[in-house]
Amino acid sequence: AYSGFALTLFHLPTGIIGALGTGVLPVISGGLAKNDAALVKKTADAAFRLTMLIAVPSAFVLGIFSDKLLYLLFKNTASAMLLSRLAPCLVFLCVSQLATVILHASGRIVQPFIIGMFGLAVKLSANIFLIPIPALNILGAVIGSCAEFIIVMTLSLYSLKKHLGISPDFIGGFIKPLASSILMTGVMLILYNPFDVIFKSSFISAAMLLSSGGIIYILTIACLKTPETNELINNRRKKARKNG
Repeated sequence: AYSGFALTLFHLPTGIIGALGTGVLPVISGGLAKNDAALVKKTADAAFRLTMLIAVPSAFVLGIFSDKLLYLLFKNTASAMLLSRLAPCLVFLCVSQLATVILHASGRIVQPFIIGMFGLAVKLSANIFLIPIPALNILGAVIGSCAEFIIVMTLSLYSLKKHLGISPDFIGGFIKPLASSILMTGVMLILYNPFDVIFKSSFISAAMLLSSGGIIYILTIACLKTPETNELINNRRKKARKNG
């Protein structure tokens, strides 16, 4: 239930972050090669904000609608509780994943490996001591994974600040996606039962629910005017002026 269903669904959003990291890597490497600290910082900040825009709503959806998603994909909700407990750690995993990519782009290969091994040691230790406790059981593995992700993220961000002078605005980049995700989740909870009644198919119901939540999230982010939405609006205005 944990490794087959919960972890499989948990790691789905990280594929998008992985693609983002692949796009960031050459820009960071080029900026470092030219000693262009401003470009490196600007790219890293934008990448971290985009990571938050993706990871935070994904964590909300996986945590609150875990039973619906698991039933839709696997026809099995046995791991819904495990996935809901693990979902908040998705933010820590995605941030640490991006930080690792940036460290690799700077030529620091050994440090992410050491940090990863330290996180793995913490996870294994937690598994050994927590899983045998009857009250926790497999939840011990969830706690161990969360501890690993938090430690790896913290050490990776510390390495970025120490060696590259990059200190992303983690809290600032987290607040607007958090507010938008809360509103999105509220709307989705209101529509949850009506959609199940209106649409007899669980697939159509889930698709409509996720689509509605996605629209609300995008509109809220646009209204809050994040740097990414501001840049998109400015680019569209420039194109309109150029075409006009």
